[in-house]
Amino acid sequence: GWNRPGPRSRPELRGTGGDFPCAAIPDEIAAGNLRAMAVFGGNLEVCLPETGKTYEALKRLEVLAVFDIRHTRTTDIATHVLPTKDQLERADMTYVTDSSFPLLVTQYTPAMVAPIGERRAYWWVVGQLGKRMGIDFFPGLDLDTATDDVFLAYILKSSETDLAELQEKRLIVDQPVIGWVQSFVD
Repeated sequence: GWNRPGPRSRPELRGTGGDFPCAAIPDEIAAGNLRAMAVFGGNLEVCLPETGKTYEALKRLEVLAVFDIRHTRTTDIATHVLPTKDQLERADMTYVTDSSFPLLVTQYTPAMVAPIGERRAYWWVVGQLGKRMGIDFFPGLDLDTATDDVFLAYILKSSETDLAELQEKRLIVDQPVIGWVQSFVD
């Protein structure tokens, strides 16, 4: 899904949590409601429904910024291609997808190789773009000195997960906290 404030051109499409179905993207572009997109890796042209219609619609965007390192049909039509570190060139963790697992699981992987060329982390590029637009996407994070691990610690600062423990163990698995459901339903 994608999130766009304000009225939609296709009110019959329902989303969840403020998101709208990706199937609406071509029509939203045609209606002028969606004028810019940032794609964090992936070939939208083959990932979204109605591939031909989607591809033609994506070509009409004012800005199609693609964060990727490999050539795709989406990078072919992008207004901006932003080469960022790939999976082996950056430290990473599964923190964002943890809620998708049946257990509380977080995995850390260090960078395995040095970045090729002048590639930077996606968070650095996003942060720099924000600075140029007058938006501080990462308040309190010094983009000029931060490393991937510093950024991961920044993400974790409001959680109970300790980055040093995660780096040491590489995988932390806990039972889910079910709370009132366990007390009243079980």
